[in-house]
Amino acid sequence: MFRNTSTGSLMDNAIVRYAGLAGYHQGSPIYVGAIEIRDASPTISDCRITTNALHGIHILGSSLPTILGCNEISNNAQYGIINEGSNTISAANNWWGSVTGPKHATLNPTGTGNKVSDRVTFSPWRTNECRSETPDMTIRLFLPVAKR
Repeated sequence: MFRNTSTGSLMDNAIVRYAGLAGYHQGSPIYVGAIEIRDASPTISDCRITTNALHGIHILGSSLPTILGCNEISNNAQYGIINEGSNTISAANNWWGSVTGPKHATLNPTGTGNKVSDRVTFSPWRTNECRSETPDMTIRLFLPVAKR
């Protein structure tokens, strides 16, 4: 999670997947965005944000993240990016999992990629997947998941 104390934060060339399950409350799962941004302005560049339990990126408050480079934002269970914050953010030139771009209820209703909410500028989008010059990451971080 990026918070207002996360000044100058950068997420670059990271893979974020299978995230977004915060735990359980009274036997029911509690889901959050894989990347939560609250009142912060991090830079997210050249990342894969895919196959997460709820949203890929969840923006709240007065956040104004910079989402640039070629990010792959695809196959997240609900939204690729959901912006519940007060600012419109730019997420153009990213791959949304489809050549038709992300699905947006009014701005791109025929898009078959991951959904985006209002206050997300997503056009133009990439019509091909992002390619890394290195075939795979050599360092992996596995975080434990607490189950009840």
